[in-house]
Amino acid sequence: MYNLGNLLLETGKIKSSKEWYEKAIAIHPNYSEAYNNLGSALEAWNEHDLALVNYEKAVELKPNFSDAIKNLANAYLKQGNYEKGKTLLQTFIQQKEATGWENLIMASLSPIVFENSQAIDDFW
Repeated sequence: MYNLGNLLLETGKIKSSKEWYEKAIAIHPNYSEAYNNLGSALEAWNEHDLALVNYEKAVELKPNFSDAIKNLANAYLKQGNYEKGKTLLQTFIQQKEATGWENLIMASLSPIVFENSQAIDDFW
């Protein structure tokens, strides 16, 4: 069910993918990956509040799940909750070897949530 949800999401069949992720969760209620991907499907469907709830559940079930942490951070940022987004992005970067992309994200956020000098440090 989860894999079918992934296939449907990848092919743009968002509504169907949501249904399959929900079925996977109904059978395995602690399936953090299904919650995370359901969040992604909901995000693509512009159901941002529900996406955030599912990302939160994924992180609750699996606190070191870096993809869910990144998705949750982005969801918070889209809602304007910069402090929570910043904190989660820092957690994400600490868990993974930060790439230039993650550093660029932090640098772009820095003028909003950090001091300006921190933006330069984050970028380099």
